[in-house]
Amino acid sequence: FVTIIGLFIFSAAVLAPAQTEPIVKVKVPFSFYAGNELMPAATYTVRVDEDWGYVTLTNLDQHKSRFLDPVAPAAKFETAPSLEFDKMGNSYFLRSLETGSKEFDFAASKTEKSLARNQGAPPAEGLVAVVPHKSGI
Repeated sequence: FVTIIGLFIFSAAVLAPAQTEPIVKVKVPFSFYAGNELMPAATYTVRVDEDWGYVTLTNLDQHKSRFLDPVAPAAKFETAPSLEFDKMGNSYFLRSLETGSKEFDFAASKTEKSLARNQGAPPAEGLVAVVPHKSGI
């Protein structure tokens, strides 16, 4: 019985997901698309799990999270953390996350491509950057 409990505890520790710390806490003043999901204007935290390669975007007002699968991160020089959005018409699309040492780019979503096709517009009209309240949390 003790051996089984010990194996369970050990297995749980090995299978537990890597811990991530918030990199950015930012107030986004407009609704935007993260992938194909429309996210409301709100305060968000952004966490990066470098072991598994995904980004978690958490709406602090509604306590809802969205997992995003970025294109492979590229090393960068030291910069301030920020979120960057493409703007097309009245819609914003999450394009990249800068953590301070890496940049995570997100591919254009089906929604963004469809909007560009329907409007006969290029995939992006402009880039809007949103910086955190302060570096980190």
